[in-house]
Amino acid sequence: VSARCAALWRALRSFQDMFLVSARCAAWWRALRSLEGIASGLGALRR
Repeated sequence: VSARCAALWRALRSFQDMFLVSARCAAWWRALRSLEGIASGLGALRR
């Protein structure tokens, strides 16, 4: 494997890791937002 190919592979791997991390963060954010919505809905029902 040439050096350029290895560098490209490393860049691809780091980009993939970044994408996975951002996707996981987005999933967590959506879950938190939906939990917030459920909690506020329950609070409204309780009133």
